[in-house]
Amino acid sequence: SRKSEGFNGAPFRAIVGKTPMMKAWEAVVAHMRRGERRLVQVAPEYHYFDGTGRFSPPDGVRLAPNAVVEFDLQLVDVQAVLPVDGTGNILKQVLHDGEGWESPASLFQVELAIRGEAVLRAGKLVEETEEPFMDVPAVALTMGSGTLPAPLEECVRSLVLRERSRFFLMGGATAAQRTELCTPPHDIEEAVYEVELLGMTHIRDVMGDGEVTKRRLVQGKGQFPVDCPVHDALVRLRIHSIRIEGVEDPIFAEPDVLREVHTGQAKLPELLETCVRIMVPGERSLLCISPKHAPLVAWHGSEHFPAIPEGSVPSDAAVIFDLELESFERYKYMSKQSFQERVDECRQQREMGNALFRHGKFELARDKYKLCLGILDECRPDTDEEWALNDAVKIPVLLNYGAACNKLGQHREAIKYLDKLLRFDGYNVKALYRRGCAHLALDEFKAAEENFLAMRDFGGKEYSIDATSAFDMLSRAREDKRRREAKDYGEMFEKKIIPDRPQRQEN
Repeated sequence: SRKSEGFNGAPFRAIVGKTPMMKAWEAVVAHMRRGERRLVQVAPEYHYFDGTGRFSPPDGVRLAPNAVVEFDLQLVDVQAVLPVDGTGNILKQVLHDGEGWESPASLFQVELAIRGEAVLRAGKLVEETEEPFMDVPAVALTMGSGTLPAPLEECVRSLVLRERSRFFLMGGATAAQRTELCTPPHDIEEAVYEVELLGMTHIRDVMGDGEVTKRRLVQGKGQFPVDCPVHDALVRLRIHSIRIEGVEDPIFAEPDVLREVHTGQAKLPELLETCVRIMVPGERSLLCISPKHAPLVAWHGSEHFPAIPEGSVPSDAAVIFDLELESFERYKYMSKQSFQERVDECRQQREMGNALFRHGKFELARDKYKLCLGILDECRPDTDEEWALNDAVKIPVLLNYGAACNKLGQHREAIKYLDKLLRFDGYNVKALYRRGCAHLALDEFKAAEENFLAMRDFGGKEYSIDATSAFDMLSRAREDKRRREAKDYGEMFEKKIIPDRPQRQEN
């Protein structure tokens, strides 16, 4: 079939194990090297007469049913491919490596170059002379908008910026999917797309419900999420403007003011802080908040963030924040710190947690206490004095963590950590009380009573009032449960009125 030898054929592309080929070809090609040429004699059951009916001799060629056919095969080139989805029907061959490792997600706006060709139509290989059914040098679209067929969009989601790759879509249900932009032939069974990701604008659905979106205006330096202040940090922010959607004049604008804020301390509106945690240094983004999350914009203000009075934003209007993360610093409480520096850092974090707890920010307080426990677990005391100091700092942290978990209704978690405390300080009255309260909330009255009894015995007169109050709570909880069960059983076994049977008349 070589043109160099006077014939009119051309090489064709195939995926071993996926593209339909004669049994003989597939068996031989698996053992050939790039550029190798072989002359192969094939019995009838391994060529055109293999019983599948998928292959037929070239036009004008007649073969006897028992004919042995000789094929001149050459493996022109071979490339490794990667699976894109779990079905194995989409394979990928990287032609040019891209930048970074972040790929487009839903809502991202991308610019693509796409070329699509048919490889197999109606059971026959397509000649290379056939024009591509799609050749778009540049197109801008939104991921998840349905502009591309679902299999092709899955391919785009595997790309990184500036990457160019070839994708093989096999099977009619995969290759033949169409949209207004992409129109492969109806009888196509295998297609190959060459796609390059020319540009990408990050747009994230922050809450997962489409009500809060973050659109990146300036790329910044780094990759999500490794270069983001995901954990508590000191961040430096600029609030370029705050405005109502559709209104040109902002309700606030201070682009030249650089604000230093510690995250994780309720210094920023919660939703705004969530967005800052997924920004990279140097990034500037627009945060669009729908009316559903109006409580955010009724912010009371702080030394780090301007007050937005309630009523200044219409109830049916979205609010847009123009934010820039200039830089951030992670807390230095890990490997480079001495034992004393870690203890001091833990105390500071615990005080932050206590302040948050007093203001009703129980979830943030719990996270601070958990951070403290992580710091202390990394400590390696060398002397008896350091071990004693470590325990002295850890005990109040465990107590406060248990209290925060109880406030959040996470009673099993509270019991787990209070158990740890009581293993090395079994006479801690506060731990017994809080563990008893956790058992009480779970209707585990026997365990609660045991903790309150131990609290009364170990606490003495100093905790007698607290012990009395604890037993009062236990009595009320038992009575409440008894009433609930009586009500439930009463409804379950409610007597039904049955009409009297007619009396039997005697003859």
